[in-house]
Amino acid sequence: ENSDREGSDDEDSVQLETCEGYIGLDLERFTLVALQAQELQVRAPPPPRSLVADTLVEILRITIYVFIGCCLLTAVIAKVHAIRIKADNVKPWNIFWFSLYTWDFYSDLLFCLRLLKYCVNKERQYEVVWWIYGASNFFVLLPWLLNLKQLFT
Repeated sequence: ENSDREGSDDEDSVQLETCEGYIGLDLERFTLVALQAQELQVRAPPPPRSLVADTLVEILRITIYVFIGCCLLTAVIAKVHAIRIKADNVKPWNIFWFSLYTWDFYSDLLFCLRLLKYCVNKERQYEVVWWIYGASNFFVLLPWLLNLKQLFT
């Protein structure tokens, strides 16, 4: 009976496969590492999210979608009206291009906001990202300010 019981214990026991002898890729350092079953990496909790930035991004996203929709609708109505009155000086494509330029400006602002959020949360290499954030602000604000100056002169 004893030998039958031992045999049944061997059948019921489960062998665990370990990772020893295998290699893996460390995606943070981009290096190959040996996998050890005993090594457990506990990741730090994600940085706190800025609710103000998330709310601002959501408001900007909804606003730009409504604006682009209004521009496209206006362009279609302008084209239909131009055909109806047989006018040749209505340029609905200009409205369409204006909406695309607005979307481009919106995406630049969103990029600046994401960089700022990255820096405020002090994520990896945030000191370098501050320089990119400053440069991106310069290349967004300078053309905008020059356009405003030209508009009012």
